[in-house]
Amino acid sequence: CDGFIFEKESRLCTLSTKMFWAATYVNVIGIFIPSTIVAFVYGIIVHQTYKSSKRVATLQANGTNSHSSNTKRDIRVVRNILTLVTIFMCGGTPCVILTVWNEIQPIYSPPEALYLLKDTAISLSIAVMLFMLIKMNKQVRDTTIRRLYCRFQRIPTEFAHPQQTLDHRRTCWAS
Repeated sequence: CDGFIFEKESRLCTLSTKMFWAATYVNVIGIFIPSTIVAFVYGIIVHQTYKSSKRVATLQANGTNSHSSNTKRDIRVVRNILTLVTIFMCGGTPCVILTVWNEIQPIYSPPEALYLLKDTAISLSIAVMLFMLIKMNKQVRDTTIRRLYCRFQRIPTEFAHPQQTLDHRRTCWAS
């Protein structure tokens, strides 16, 4: 294949960022289109949240506290969405930088560290995104903590009564 070579900088047989059109195709399919879809879906969520807040505000015209709490909720939703979209976009940035660098300056090779970062940035951004989802969402955080706690507090099945083991599983894995 023309686009896949062994890059000595990244020490991997991978899609080369030196093949401009193949790398651009992968950047568009793997980074730009998913980022656009994510931003569009999150935009719909923000729009629906805003419309919902407006409806609630008109129903409760007397209370100003509900309006301020809805505004705080809207700001928190937008902040969380922008954080997640930014993390998602940062994962593909090193690949885009390398593609543009190799097209503009083919004589001067980018630093080797940038090639290594390109190969780990997507995985790292996914891990950071999962951590941020757990941090930002109370329901996800509580469920994760409960399941981790139960995982480390397992009753050895060979020593436990069957009913005790079943009760423990129900407690730990109940939604």
